[in-house]
Amino acid sequence: MTTGLPVPLPRLATGLLLLLSVQPWAESGKVLVLPTDGSHWLSMREVVRELHARGHQVVVLTLEVNTHIKEEDFFTLTTFAVAWTQDEFNRLVLGHTQLFFETGHFLKRFSRSVEILKNMSLVVQRSCVGLLHNETLIRHLNATSFDLVLTDPVYLCGAVLAKYLSIPAVFFLRNIPCDLDFKGTQCPNPYSYVPKFLTTNSDHMTFLQRVKNMLYPLALSYICHTVSAPYASLASELFQREVSVVDILSHASVWLFRGDFVMDYPRPIMPNMVFIGGVNCANRKPLSQMTTGLQFPLPRLATGLLLLLSVQRLAESGKVLVLPTDGSHWLSMREVVRELHARGHQAVVLTPEVNMHIKEEDFFTLTTYAIPYTQDEFNHLLLSHTQLFFETEHFLKKFSRSMEILKNMSLVAHGACVGLLHNETLIRHLNATSFDVVLTDPVYLCGTVLAKYLSIPAVFFLRYIPCDLDFKGTQCPNPYSYVPKLLTMNSDHMTFLQRVKNMLYPLALSYICHAFSAPYANLASELFQREVSVVDILSHASVWLFRGDFVMDYPRPIMPNMVFIGGINCANRKPLSQVCIGAFMQSMFQAKHF
Repeated sequence: MTTGLPVPLPRLATGLLLLLSVQPWAESGKVLVLPTDGSHWLSMREVVRELHARGHQVVVLTLEVNTHIKEEDFFTLTTFAVAWTQDEFNRLVLGHTQLFFETGHFLKRFSRSVEILKNMSLVVQRSCVGLLHNETLIRHLNATSFDLVLTDPVYLCGAVLAKYLSIPAVFFLRNIPCDLDFKGTQCPNPYSYVPKFLTTNSDHMTFLQRVKNMLYPLALSYICHTVSAPYASLASELFQREVSVVDILSHASVWLFRGDFVMDYPRPIMPNMVFIGGVNCANRKPLSQMTTGLQFPLPRLATGLLLLLSVQRLAESGKVLVLPTDGSHWLSMREVVRELHARGHQAVVLTPEVNMHIKEEDFFTLTTYAIPYTQDEFNHLLLSHTQLFFETEHFLKKFSRSMEILKNMSLVAHGACVGLLHNETLIRHLNATSFDVVLTDPVYLCGTVLAKYLSIPAVFFLRYIPCDLDFKGTQCPNPYSYVPKLLTMNSDHMTFLQRVKNMLYPLALSYICHAFSAPYANLASELFQREVSVVDILSHASVWLFRGDFVMDYPRPIMPNMVFIGGINCANRKPLSQVCIGAFMQSMFQAKHF
């Protein structure tokens, strides 16, 4: 049975790496850490501490001459010799620091900055050459059989070492100038709305600001070449072939960015780019009254608070209104509701009184509302939908029946939604309860319309939405050339004809999507007394939680408020029997032979 499921092993390995890095119940792993000194290490140090707390063995490899990296009880420190003293290194760092306090002419300061940066880069690059040509140390690192290299790619020595030792790499960084983080991840990088480093632009730019946004990376390219080109030359020497900076960076399995979309402007990201801005947070004293004059971007701040409410153990108790979709969708969402309750939140599940799986339980409060059909009528509709999967009639006849059943299901769900939104007593009660967030599955849009109607932030919990509505609702780039569409059976490597097919399938599905989504747009337009589209409804969501991941799914661009939580479908099961293992091994052998 498994011969039809070709698992992409590199992506599977990436998933296992994430599991090793962040799951508290993972088996102990060996992690080699190559940090960048200074403030970069102060952030990474907390990650190293947490890895040790979760049972992993951590070895920190650094220069014997450094500023902050000293031996501690939660990692093993390994140092290697360099050709300069601590005093020489301190003078170099001091010269770099003093530059920030000088007030000379810009060009003079820029010239001195480049000179100091060259000296710093030369020092680090020479130390990297010494490390990679230290045969004794390299043999020791190879013999230790590390599972993972954790490194900061602001200098590329750790990335080159990981590639040289053939060990998966995880990058821990704030950003890399000159868009090298975009290039290394093959991430879309539209100059029209992603403001560049040092430009002070926002994500709403005039034409001249866009021109400036395009020119600044070109102006910085000389500095970036100075810092990074020597590592490409070193890697080319080691591998005896031409290796570019992008080749080095693309070795990373996961990119952990010390930032988030609360304080940063939105940008496309690839699935292996994870934002962990909270790693820089700690409990501090309350801000003084002096901070009242500071202006914060409130919509993005509110979104961050929603994330905090939804996923952080240390958050205060919040009130969560849950509008699930019945059936298998609820079985996944139910575990999220259970976890919210375990973390101290109050969850109220709002559903029609006639349903299949949603029954009262001790970890949420169930609120039902009346609908104009009986349980028997509902069961009959579900049965006809289920029986369709087992019929073998002609495709067109089957498609016609599918459309008829889908229309009926949508009509029932929409009728229930109309009843809910016109139930003035229930709406007043929901308003008075002052919920902090609505958690809903947008396969049917009633929960989304209700969240928008009550002016409550919404969090979506879904697998996907047909017809690319998830792309449209998040304003996410959607290149047909490498994002395979639903039902096409394409991969992310397509021929020209497959790309044509990839473009035509969403058009063919648009009639179906219109059948189940347009009534909600009409309902929202009636409620708000203005024209409201399906995309307007979907764009109300603050966070999209996708029950998938980039281990088994093909890569695709995602926006910063799209979070992949495929592991939520996993549970500890009994070990496979010898019969199952034997069948699996036989199928793998047949696939390999074929």
